[in-house]
Amino acid sequence: MKYYTYQCSKESHIPNRTLIGKENNKIIPFENTIDENLLRQELHFNQAPLGIIEWDTEFRVIRWNPAAERIFGYTQSEAIGKTAVQLIVPDSAKSIVSEVWKKLLVARGGMRSTNENITKDGKIILCDWYNTPLVNESGNVIGVSSFVDDITEKLKSQKIQGALYQISEIVQTIDDIDQLYKEIHQIVSKLMKADNFYIALYDDVNEMISFPYFVDEFDSPPEPCKLGRGLTEYVLKTGQNMLVDADLDLKLRKKGLTDLIGPPTEIWLGVSLKIKNKTIGVIVVQDYKDRSTYGEEEKQLLTYVSEQIAMAINKKMNEAALKKYSEELKELNASKDKFFSILAHDLRSPFHGLQGLASILKSEIESLSMEEIKAYINEIDSATSNLFNLIENLLDWSRIQTGKYNFQQKKFSITKLAHEIELVLKYSASLKTIVIKNEFNDENLLVEGDESMIRSLLHNLLSNAIKFTQEKGKIELYYDLADEGYIEIFVHDNGVGISKYNIPKLFRIDESYSTPGTNKEKGTGLGLLICREIAEKHGSELRVESELGQGSCFSFKLSLAET
Repeated sequence: MKYYTYQCSKESHIPNRTLIGKENNKIIPFENTIDENLLRQELHFNQAPLGIIEWDTEFRVIRWNPAAERIFGYTQSEAIGKTAVQLIVPDSAKSIVSEVWKKLLVARGGMRSTNENITKDGKIILCDWYNTPLVNESGNVIGVSSFVDDITEKLKSQKIQGALYQISEIVQTIDDIDQLYKEIHQIVSKLMKADNFYIALYDDVNEMISFPYFVDEFDSPPEPCKLGRGLTEYVLKTGQNMLVDADLDLKLRKKGLTDLIGPPTEIWLGVSLKIKNKTIGVIVVQDYKDRSTYGEEEKQLLTYVSEQIAMAINKKMNEAALKKYSEELKELNASKDKFFSILAHDLRSPFHGLQGLASILKSEIESLSMEEIKAYINEIDSATSNLFNLIENLLDWSRIQTGKYNFQQKKFSITKLAHEIELVLKYSASLKTIVIKNEFNDENLLVEGDESMIRSLLHNLLSNAIKFTQEKGKIELYYDLADEGYIEIFVHDNGVGISKYNIPKLFRIDESYSTPGTNKEKGTGLGLLICREIAEKHGSELRVESELGQGSCFSFKLSLAET
């Protein structure tokens, strides 16, 4: 191993112009050591991994090493004599850089900073700088030496890792899938501009595309639909990640591969969401005004995080499906319990009554007066009628629950149906001197639906109203055409009403809520469950407004038929 020692006089401490090499004990001329040091400096300058730039006091380049060439794209010959502002400083940072330069020229020591810079081809990069003023023997600043490192890729990697970590965190801490979508939007917004952002999911069983999360400055969230020929569907079908500017968009449409859906954009970026090579959806960002908003870098960033996003969404969807299945199973068990409860009690009780009445008539008919016989027969008629209605309800409910009800939608007169039901129940109402005010009078008022189901629904609502209305009460049957294309049908009584506490129990299979009528009429609470099911089958809800002691109003909607 070589090493060198300087030999100095005691008086001057100035090195002699000789250097002794211990390895070979030869005297080496001092000029040779200067040449070797210069060579070392030049090798360091040329081979350093960091950019090294030397500037004069006018901020002009004096020296520019190969690493600086790689970072900024300019050769040394292109850079020498030009200022930093001319070469590598974006417009947004020019004033800041000028202030930093002034501080360096007054020799206040080295300064470290992280700045945005611009390359020869116009690309914005992020660089770490360490700038040191060069001071001569007189203490004057004669220039500045800079070390520079392009940290763009490093920062991008940190951003990606941070995004992946955040996604893995939120999927463990958030239960609501809608909140998950919002959080994903926020995470993507930290990686790139995401003012117009949406997530599209594909159901391959039903061949439907839905948009569970959609934020856009012009468009409203689309309804779930069959696959069309938009850019989103193109990504779904091909599995390709697409960066589409206005020109490419036009080319795809001219080739018949896509159709324009919504306002045209300057730049559109769509990345497929995949689980084990199966595409489950697409994540999209777009800009309607600025084509430069997204490029290959943003496409790579979104691609990097798309797999984690797909896994997060898939996990939450599976959890939601499992929860729904658990709730359905719970409701199914409750339905089963309700069904057997009705069989065990409500269906059994009427038979006991019928059996008792029949036994009396059989054994004592000769001793009974005609009035007594008529009373017993009326009791039997009432019991068999209630029993028949109960069995009808049970059968309807069972068919709906098991999906075996043959839903037959057709056009029919709701006015005619309302009068038929009123006629059937008129006798029951007259026994309590109840007036039914039927405001249906236009036989050309046509609706779309399953007529048999609607008959059951209206029959149940009207018979319920009779049951819970006192003698000499009033029931109103009317409608409203307020919503375009729909009719809302109301059954309103001035009976006993329902407390706010008990209203939620009316439509719950796991809650046993059945009270006797004003004349002690029995019920199972099954009628309103059937009414709710039928309303939902027709795309409506069964609404109820009630006040204890003031009466109740039930309503549902049907689609109007074209005349």
